Amino acid sequence: MSELEVRVLRVFADETGAGGSLFAVILDAGKLLADPRDRALTAHHLGTPATVFVDDSEQADLAVYTPDRQLPTAGDALVGAAWL
Repeated sequence: MSELEVRVLRVFADETGAGGSLFAVILDAGKLLADPRDRALTAHHLGTPATVFVDDSEQADLAVYTPDRQLPTAGDALVGAAWL
């Protein structure tokens, strides 16, 4: 497996960078982490409140996981992933 590029972001923080919502984004996840079990383990390992796996950025094909489970959506994390 290729090395993952994990970007950690915080959205809705104040001007000093405090507060807001922390999450991770993994680009090209469809090629690198297609198996949902691998995604769940990766999200658990990262430990951020949410991890967004971007399968296809042009089609906005995304999956969101917490350290415990997959979510149908997560507003803050999706806003941040769109920023990338």
